[in-house]
Amino acid sequence: DEHLWGDGKTRYQNVISADNNYLAIIKNTQVDVWDIRKGTLAYTFDIKVMPSHIRSISFSPNGKSLLLNAHFVGDQTGGYRETFLWSMTNGSLLYNNLDSKVTAFSPDGNILAAGNWNRLNLVNSSTGQILSTLDGPIGLSQLAFSSDGNVLVAVYDKSIWFWQIDSGQVIKKFAGKNGINSQSFDKVFFSPDSHYFFVRTHDTKTLRVLDIEKGTTWMNLKYQIKPIFSSDSTRLATTSAQQINFPYWTYHIMIWDFTKGTLLKKHESSYLVDMIFSPDGSTLWVTEQNEGNYKTRVFNTVDGSEIESIENEIKGFFVGYSLMNLSLITTIKHGDLSLRNANDGSVIHELPVRRIIAMPGNKILTTLSYSSNGPEITLWGILP
Repeated sequence: DEHLWGDGKTRYQNVISADNNYLAIIKNTQVDVWDIRKGTLAYTFDIKVMPSHIRSISFSPNGKSLLLNAHFVGDQTGGYRETFLWSMTNGSLLYNNLDSKVTAFSPDGNILAAGNWNRLNLVNSSTGQILSTLDGPIGLSQLAFSSDGNVLVAVYDKSIWFWQIDSGQVIKKFAGKNGINSQSFDKVFFSPDSHYFFVRTHDTKTLRVLDIEKGTTWMNLKYQIKPIFSSDSTRLATTSAQQINFPYWTYHIMIWDFTKGTLLKKHESSYLVDMIFSPDGSTLWVTEQNEGNYKTRVFNTVDGSEIESIENEIKGFFVGYSLMNLSLITTIKHGDLSLRNANDGSVIHELPVRRIIAMPGNKILTTLSYSSNGPEITLWGILP
């Protein structure tokens, strides 16, 4: 995960590798990469020009490279984008591309897909070598790999193309005849089993679920936002948002049995901040905000019932492996972090920290606090 934070004067951004080996911190034009296990600075990269904003920063899933997408202020053209890919083996710059609009790593981290307008480059993320180039129609706006890494979806102006990685051939297209207007999409993604593909529109707030093999629509859910899946693909959680009378909105939490395409339970909600399934899929954790007050709610995903409501706490990040046979979650209240049982919400341990900024690889907790010397990052080892 990638996180922004700062002290009001300087903006920082940080990300940590999934293998827990490296922590990257951006400050202005400098990227520092720390070796977590040694506690030493491994690399410093200078992008030389102050970006107007960082579009994304991420390690490849295999931890072998670091990707940075930045936007820079330019002349009358409105600026430009630039993509940097560095090696975590020797610190060399592997790939540098001007104006790459979208990027995506394959799940195993071996391939970086980078494209703009109508052209896609598939890049070996360890060497920077361009493996192949895929040309499609105009208007490339989004990319998504299937969970097995065999298929890459590219969203263009008026169509969605499914590219076979090995052959470089298009194996499926969804175009206008399928009721697709890709210009209105604000999110696309696969189900965990790669059998279904999701498209969400920002104008109508409609979530469409496409059956890839059949080429048909499996579910069409109106007014749904923030869709998330359980790891076994059996449960889908969404939030509905409808404006009843300006400026008033109504919100609901929807828990779906995805195998049947039916609604399990609908719960009234205030403004939803975030939600996530526990690693074993048995519970759904939701954070809500109402007039500045936060609340974390826990739901049973078997029948959709509510288990617990925790007042004035903000959900943090999951520990996605078992400790004492428990799935763990963190919450924050008044500067204290609570490590909780994700199944029943009970507190296991507490830490005095300001906020969580990363939970990398589910084994190291990265927290942020402030001292007289400025912001401090602390890495906590969570041991089984």
